[in-house]
Amino acid sequence: MPYEFIIDFLLPLKVCVKPMFGCFGIYRGELLVLFLRQEVQHAELNGVYVATTPLYHDELLKQLPSTYHQDDIAHQKKNWIFLPEYGEDFQTLVRKACELIREGDVRIGRNS
Repeated sequence: MPYEFIIDFLLPLKVCVKPMFGCFGIYRGELLVLFLRQEVQHAELNGVYVATTPLYHDELLKQLPSTYHQDDIAHQKKNWIFLPEYGEDFQTLVRKACELIREGDVRIGRNS
């Protein structure tokens, strides 16, 4: 699993990590909260995807500002906030996302 530090950021929450499409999904209960990608092909898409919904996308972007232009991911349809691993503030933003998840923020997570 890439970005193993994320598990530490989520403590003391009990989460489940599941392999998905060559990547990994992190679940809090039944909700998919994070998707971790670290692949050789299309490395520009490597990073952490925070699961959300279009309803909360813009609001959540204010707290998790992504340096990646969201429209560049055609399939995302505002269901994800993408935190690219090459961003200077990658770990800081991932830590903030994990804090929100630990606090039970309803804007993060969706049924897969």
